Amino acid sequence: MISIGAYSQTDSTTIHFFYLEKDLSLISELNNIQYLGLSCSDIKMKGKRFLFSFDEYKNGKKINQDTSNLFCKEQRIPFVMGKDTNYLVMNFCDKKSFHQEDSIIKIRFVGKLQKDTFKLLIDYPSIQLSNTFIGNEDYSFREITCSSNHDIKLKINTLTPILAYTPPFEVGSGVGSYCLLGMEKIDSWFEKFKVRHYYIINLKIE
Repeated sequence: MISIGAYSQTDSTTIHFFYLEKDLSLISELNNIQYLGLSCSDIKMKGKRFLFSFDEYKNGKKINQDTSNLFCKEQRIPFVMGKDTNYLVMNFCDKKSFHQEDSIIKIRFVGKLQKDTFKLLIDYPSIQLSNTFIGNEDYSFREITCSSNHDIKLKINTLTPILAYTPPFEVGSGVGSYCLLGMEKIDSWFEKFKVRHYYIINLKIE
């Protein structure tokens, strides 16, 4: 189960999920596009980095874990000016941060299904990343918690599962559900609901 209980104000924050308005949502659906955004307006988070990792589960086992975006280091990028080669020192994780001059950070997720491949773009204010998942038309990209106000409170410096790309599970009479998955531990979805394959996106604010 994902805990969204009370933490002290110094070691936690709240993020909010937002969606497209109705007309754009319908157009996106017709084009096999799924959209979801998250925002944070907590000024105590200014300067902090919003970093994501990706887990893939199959038959109840975590079979892949991509943590490459969690590791931040300075890079020397060469560029030529005239006959001289100079170097720009840059840490790309700085582009994944809540900028000091902004009042809110918004990160948008846009995914398009083509055959059995779901290409996901992660759009920060200053940089864009991409990832690729395997799926089909039954898979939904969504919040894990399905809270009524689309908010989740999470601890700082802690990797927290916030999003899922997953098929529904059967609740009987041919009816599928997504939201109840968030009421159980992520690694128990196969055991309890027979969800054989799914992806989890985790967020770490540091």
